[in-house]
Amino acid sequence: MEGALSGIAELFRHRPTSLSLELVIRGGFIYFFVICEQQFRDLVKGQLFSQYPHLDIEEVEDYTTALSSPTTIAILKLERPDAYPLKTYKELETDFLASLAGMATSIEPNTVTSVQLVLQPVNKEQFSYKTSVFFQNYWRSLLRKNASIKDLLQTRETEKLDKTLFRSTLRIAAWGQEKSDLLVTSLASLFKSLDNPNLNSFKTRKKTQSETTGAAFRQRQPEKQTFLLTSDEVATIFHLPARDIHIAQAVGTKTKATPPPTNLPVPPHIIPFATTTFQSTHTPFGIKREDRRKHMYVIGKTGVGKSKLIELLTLADIKEGKGCVVMDPHGDLAEELLRYIPRERLYDVVYFNPADTEYPMSFNPLEGVTTFEFKQTVVAGFIAIFKKLFSFTWNPRLEHVLRYTTLALLEVSGATVLGITKMLTDAPYRQQVIASIQDPLVKKFWTTEFSSWNEQFAGEAITPLINKVGQFVANPIIRNIVGQSKSSIKLDEIINSEKILIANFSIGKLGEENSALLGAMFVTKLWQAAVARAAMPEADRKDTYLYIDEFQNFATSAFANILSEARKYRLNLTVAHQYMTQLPEEVRSTVFGNVGTIISFRVGGEDAAVLEKEFTPVLKAHDMMNLDMRHFYIKTTINGQTADPFSGRTIDFPMPDEDLLTDVVRMSQQRWAKPRLEVEKDIAQQESIVAQDQIKETATFTEPLL
Repeated sequence: MEGALSGIAELFRHRPTSLSLELVIRGGFIYFFVICEQQFRDLVKGQLFSQYPHLDIEEVEDYTTALSSPTTIAILKLERPDAYPLKTYKELETDFLASLAGMATSIEPNTVTSVQLVLQPVNKEQFSYKTSVFFQNYWRSLLRKNASIKDLLQTRETEKLDKTLFRSTLRIAAWGQEKSDLLVTSLASLFKSLDNPNLNSFKTRKKTQSETTGAAFRQRQPEKQTFLLTSDEVATIFHLPARDIHIAQAVGTKTKATPPPTNLPVPPHIIPFATTTFQSTHTPFGIKREDRRKHMYVIGKTGVGKSKLIELLTLADIKEGKGCVVMDPHGDLAEELLRYIPRERLYDVVYFNPADTEYPMSFNPLEGVTTFEFKQTVVAGFIAIFKKLFSFTWNPRLEHVLRYTTLALLEVSGATVLGITKMLTDAPYRQQVIASIQDPLVKKFWTTEFSSWNEQFAGEAITPLINKVGQFVANPIIRNIVGQSKSSIKLDEIINSEKILIANFSIGKLGEENSALLGAMFVTKLWQAAVARAAMPEADRKDTYLYIDEFQNFATSAFANILSEARKYRLNLTVAHQYMTQLPEEVRSTVFGNVGTIISFRVGGEDAAVLEKEFTPVLKAHDMMNLDMRHFYIKTTINGQTADPFSGRTIDFPMPDEDLLTDVVRMSQQRWAKPRLEVEKDIAQQESIVAQDQIKETATFTEPLL
């Protein structure tokens, strides 16, 4: 702080102005205020930043405007003439700020106190001319009177006159009707720690409750009788907490701000989602479209701002007419986004809300899978989904049955997820499907291998699968969605025509397992639609932005492949979650190698240690553990090149121009869904047709015992 004060004094040397440094105690906490004229704001900030590069300075309204005139004010002065020095921080055993913090804990929450130090930098040229003779004669008289302190005074004389000097006014004020007089006295007693034996100390010149003194306090007017303090004496009273001294009562940001790159993408070339925070310069910034294709990974504890970040990014896509898909396992993000849909994009929105029981949309993940490659993609996705759900009870035979069940159903026109349990429990239905199978290997499994399984194998593989899938489709909400053979949600059309798909997989309404299973099937089908773009010229592949909040709910082992391959199909991912151990090992090990942007909000120690390797040498683990809400660190690519990590904060959320939530929901129901009774009638009719087809003569095969 001493260096900053010296710099400020040099800047103000020929300017008749003053600076007020104030320590305010309110609610048990200490706030640091620097008050100066508006025209000198940037000069003062520049000097503070020169000494504290990572300082966070916030411009606020004068705190005294919300308060009445102080109840009691004490004005302090030096006990002896200015030439006598005080103790400074170099000689104190206890930091003055620590002593003030100790008192802060005992002050009533509704009481406000302030230590005010009004400073006027001394023009050394004028000061030396007018006072040097006085000081020389004064020191000589002191030396004649007390030879025992001769050496000390000679040293202090040189130090005092060589340092930056300020004409100073020191006041202590208290607001609050009760005990304000006693409180001011107690605060004044803290300055006893600066007493320098045989040299100088503070004493209370007067204590008053006058309106005139109160006005002088609020206006930061110097007293007529000022005294001289050196820059180190001022810094002893007013300074920021040292890094190695923890003062819990000191209010300030724990967030370390770091400088942004010089080529940061800024408006009007992009729509910003955040601002920089380094040295209180809040420059809006975003990420270029070509860099977004390398995917974004967002991590942070609950409630720190991840969902709002996704919301801001999505709104930017919507405003620019881009296609996007949002998957939300809670529902709040999805519903909030609907309020921001602009009228010109109303017809582009598909709102997939499985919990809308009266208007269920149809989603059949087995529909339209014709080529061998697509079949393998869907089968791999299904295996990854159920492997995650079964967890430790998963076994090779279970995987074997699921693979061939899915492959068989993919060869049957109109087959749905409901067919999985029917293949394993309904012999006539199974016979019908087997008759339709064209793949000889798949057919051989059902006609030879499956029929030879004994009761033990059935217990290992068939019964668990029946239970898991049966539980899923037994829910009428789910059944009315996945039981329809024709999907109303055509994901290939949605991503190729730049539509807006908002999927609400609310765990609270669907249940955690149903939400995860349906969402993972959704990801598998979306990936199939993206891979189908391989047949399309690269120039014709339109960017689709896929946002997955609480990523761990839908992340299966198959997602590792999606992360590594999606960029070529212009499926640009942004995934967010809370901590790394939530993810499957296969995904966790590939994330950092396949994303171009990493954004870390506040995280726990284990994740911070991992992230430090990505953000080094700019940031350390403790930096990521101490981020304030909405603050983050970002390591991103700019024009394809990796930039150094820097700090940011999400921008304030705008109000929607008009809230079209009701219109969006109604429009989606009309265009993409059918009434529940109609859906249930269609599903029943499908089952009836299947039952009639089963009467046809087909070859019969022996079945396993269940």
